[in-house]
Amino acid sequence: MRSPFPLVAALAPLGSGDERPTVLRQLTDEYPGRTPFLTVSGTAALQAALEIAKATRGTAPVAMPAYACFDLATAALGAGVRVRLYDIDPLTLQPDLDSLARALGDDAAAVVVVHLYGIPVDLAKIRPLVSRSAALVIEDSAQGVGARVHGRPLGLEGDMCVLSFGRGKGLSGGGGGALLVSADLRAAATSHLAGVEMAQEHRGALFVKGIAQWMLARPAVYGIPSRLPFLRLGETIYHEPSAVRGMPASVARTLVHTWPLRAAETELRVAHARALRAELTAVAPDLVIPVSPGSEPGWLRLPLRLPERRSPDRATAAALGIVPSYPISLDALEPFAAALMPTTERFPGARSLAASLWTLPTHGGLTATDIQKLAGWMRRELNGGLGS
Repeated sequence: MRSPFPLVAALAPLGSGDERPTVLRQLTDEYPGRTPFLTVSGTAALQAALEIAKATRGTAPVAMPAYACFDLATAALGAGVRVRLYDIDPLTLQPDLDSLARALGDDAAAVVVVHLYGIPVDLAKIRPLVSRSAALVIEDSAQGVGARVHGRPLGLEGDMCVLSFGRGKGLSGGGGGALLVSADLRAAATSHLAGVEMAQEHRGALFVKGIAQWMLARPAVYGIPSRLPFLRLGETIYHEPSAVRGMPASVARTLVHTWPLRAAETELRVAHARALRAELTAVAPDLVIPVSPGSEPGWLRLPLRLPERRSPDRATAAALGIVPSYPISLDALEPFAAALMPTTERFPGARSLAASLWTLPTHGGLTATDIQKLAGWMRRELNGGLGS
């Protein structure tokens, strides 16, 4: 079984030449009608999107999900926007529409929708709510490489789309991100990002990250990082905001090497997710997360809600590549409090997910034996520790 991050990609940043124009052409071809801008990370791309929304729509609040990666908070604080949170349905990972309507009100400047683990959000249900405030729709597709909606790549339905090429993504550059904007926002985005500085080159660090990803993506060595807590693998960490910067050339060189592999990687992820979902359907069909009609998830990882009183052994789970998802809802993230507008909402869906959501690996490095081990773990946990 090939590695999902080939060794040649780890060596790419040590080369020479500027492949950023190549990456821009690839993105333009993949996402027709969108203008791409390359950034140092997916977080920077989201921050840029929020800054553009602020520049074009004023200081009205932005609606954001209460359950998502902490990097959403980093981007919002970096952009200096005010935020109204909306809840997530824990059964579907889709926005709670009533909560979203309240967060949008009649004045929201933008709404961020997050395609968690590559499962597309049904934007057809969101558009009628958005029309009342004329809010810009920002798709956070950082986890959505390989996902499609009605046959088109995820990220073409919103006004702006955020991509991430960091470690573990379906298309990896070892770092980097991109912001895709619609024709209506091309001029504003070009003006706003014209003076962005390029991130410093850290070719040696990117090489080390690439080698680590190449090695640690192999299930046989999952147990090694799980016994090295200082690596903090699988943890959700809050990062302080910084100015938006552009993608370094070393990341672009890596992306050019991994780009041709994304389709095969997606095919493997989908096949692995299908096998695990079939096992879950047999054991606990009510826990299978549904997929909206016309949607084809990319399955960056397979999310699984466990009973909230169930507390799996983390070392055992980590040795299989299984980790808990985001540990708290964003309303409970202390640094984010300064950006949040007052609300009486309690976000029960987000809090439920923080207490119960775990994710299983799906990447192309898994073998049939690995899938069997993951299925066995699900059976044990969902049967209260019984079974094999």
